[in-house]
Amino acid sequence: MKILIYSSNSIYSGKPVGGAEHSLALLAKGLAERGEEVHFLTRESGKRLSKSRIESIDGVKVHFLLNFSIPFQRAKLLKRLNEWIYKQYLFRYLSKHFSGFDIALGYNEYPDVYYILKWKRIFGLGIKTIVLVVGFYWHFGIGLKSDRLKKIITEVYNRVDLVNFISTSQEKTFWNLNSDYEYNFNIQSSFVLDIGVPAPNIPIQKKYSNDFQVVMVSRFAKLSKNQKLLIQAFRVANISNSKLLLIGEGETKKGLINYCMNDKFLSSRVSFTGYINNSEINQYLAKSTLFCLCSSYEGVPKATLEAM
Repeated sequence: MKILIYSSNSIYSGKPVGGAEHSLALLAKGLAERGEEVHFLTRESGKRLSKSRIESIDGVKVHFLLNFSIPFQRAKLLKRLNEWIYKQYLFRYLSKHFSGFDIALGYNEYPDVYYILKWKRIFGLGIKTIVLVVGFYWHFGIGLKSDRLKKIITEVYNRVDLVNFISTSQEKTFWNLNSDYEYNFNIQSSFVLDIGVPAPNIPIQKKYSNDFQVVMVSRFAKLSKNQKLLIQAFRVANISNSKLLLIGEGETKKGLINYCMNDKFLSSRVSFTGYINNSEINQYLAKSTLFCLCSSYEGVPKATLEAM
């Protein structure tokens, strides 16, 4: 089977990326190890002009697209011109290398998967398309900006052959957004790959001779990160000599600070550090008893890996 994974932003692109990008690279590597022919299409970052090339990395053929950008792209006309030029080049590259492939997979709904669908339609190809739902930036970062982008996102989800949700809670949130913001999604086929496992039966000890410090490192986000749930669990456990440390910034932080201030137990035991650098995070991790990432879903949770 010939598989194309396309993401203009990836771990190969040369800039810091998150869990979604790491999960795509791990998926590519895993499929290659199973004997599939896997190609990963991406762009290099930080260079205004670079030549296209192909490298073999962990058994995956990584295609680096020709990179270019027109200066002064804040001007709408130049930005659209740059996008048009890139799209024409992308279609030529896709047609040259991937017309006979079986599957095209991506996660960045706009513009990457949108371009793949246009390429498939224009050239009448039979390649199957899959989109991985790894977060909700497509809504909060893109869909709310304009009705045009909202229609494009709707078109992507409705036209791909298969949609993969990371967890059942993520799927539920997706359909809540569909209802609340009238996206009119009508997905052809979907499945849920829940990467969670049953929690081990660990008895809670009520007393510790030393401070029992719990730490969570994550952005404060409305949908995916559940710092409030962790705070509530910490309150219920009521462990003596306990502390809860929340590291990060985000939209829900201020409300959670107010929530803790209204409770005598929480106000004296829950601390918010805000954004701090990695060396400071490592110092807090070394002093803590338990690391907990309380979230609805994760691709590759970097904070957990770093804590381990």
